[in-house]
Amino acid sequence: MELEEIGRRIYFACMKRVAQVTAPAARRGGRRHRSRRR
Repeated sequence: MELEEIGRRIYFACMKRVAQVTAPAARRGGRRHRSRRR
């Protein structure tokens, strides 16, 4: 296995884990931009 392939697998595994951790927080309401009143 090439070094680039190993790095790619590690990268995608980390990104998948981060997405699973942050996904529930994003569904709780997230940030909504309030319109400014002038």
